Amino acid sequence: MKENKISLINKFNEKLIGLESIPKVKKKKYPTILLVHGFGATKGEHGFLKTLSNMFVNNGFLTYRFDFSGCGESEGVFSETSLSKQISDFKQIFSFVNKQKIVDKSKIGVFAFSFGVLPVSIVNPMVKCFAFSSTSPYPEKVLRKIFGKGYNPHGVSVRKSSRGFTQKLNAGFWKDLKKYNLFKAVSKIKKPILFLHGSKDSIVNLKDMAVYFDAVKSEKQKIIIKGGNHWLTPESVDAFKLIVGWFKSQI
Repeated sequence: MKENKISLINKFNEKLIGLESIPKVKKKKYPTILLVHGFGATKGEHGFLKTLSNMFVNNGFLTYRFDFSGCGESEGVFSETSLSKQISDFKQIFSFVNKQKIVDKSKIGVFAFSFGVLPVSIVNPMVKCFAFSSTSPYPEKVLRKIFGKGYNPHGVSVRKSSRGFTQKLNAGFWKDLKKYNLFKAVSKIKKPILFLHGSKDSIVNLKDMAVYFDAVKSEKQKIIIKGGNHWLTPESVDAFKLIVGWFKSQI
């Protein structure tokens, strides 16, 4: 596998940093998977997306994954993030991927994790299929729980992560969320969608995924990972095999 660090400039003149992972077998064009991280995370998603990307590459897929602005290596201030800004970032990221010479434009799929599903479903890019993991159509409810006493929709919300870092969000984030109808967005997707969720996800309730799934009108499938948490562990390896298998069957 060959891995290249790549970058693009978003509409806010911020550099977004990503990784391009290329299979060992040389081809002019590859079937391609774009992986999208969750809220306040990075292109590795605490190892989740890194491991999944490696599995895709080992199965002949080219992969791309980027840090949203204000996250990881990308420029920008996280407290100023919003769903609207991530939608803008994702549009440019997808356009970038779609223009790469080694990408088979007829064989692109998107895997999105948790909050990352939101910009993907709203943009609804022209791809063969999607897989959405550990997500909810009620993001404010989920994030309000995560921020706990630090939730402040009229000022600055603050939370200290269990991983040791502090996150802040300006009031505009919560106001911006209300602009979007996520049920309507996902119902407009015409391509096949796989939903995955851990049965012991303590961050996003399994029932949230179920109602999200019900709103989908295209071909769909859902898989519950028994005993899995938000990142589908400790059964993530088996889950990754199911994810890769889904894309191989669709692309």
